[in-house]
Amino acid sequence: MIQKSATKSAHRTLRGIHFDKEALASNSYPDFASIIYPANTKQRIILHFLLEELKEKRGHFSKHALNSFATKIRNGSFMWKNKPFTASRRLVYYVWRDMLQMGMVSWGKRYVGDSLKEGFFVEFDEFRKNLVKISDQWEKEFA
Repeated sequence: MIQKSATKSAHRTLRGIHFDKEALASNSYPDFASIIYPANTKQRIILHFLLEELKEKRGHFSKHALNSFATKIRNGSFMWKNKPFTASRRLVYYVWRDMLQMGMVSWGKRYVGDSLKEGFFVEFDEFRKNLVKISDQWEKEFA
């Protein structure tokens, strides 16, 4: 049996991530989700709803909560432009994987209130470090 290398999986390209230079320059993005995914795509809408759920849960998401969220998306429980929004559970997990690969969320154990919880947590320091690495590499390549 062949083992996957941890470094290979960490350096995989992000599926569906796009950055629109003109919209970034004009600062015409309505929210954070549009910066990562192009407008009018299901990934962008899923990320928008996912970020709203994370805000409600104060940055903590269990595996069960992620599963419930994917089920809600599949069943059309969320409204987008006055219509029920539906997408596959697989697409929800693709968006979540992109968030994990970018360092926006991570798996771990932390205290939430008075109890120790295991699950996904919003990352600030790791995400900042990744952005600094990207900008440093960009500067080395083109300066």
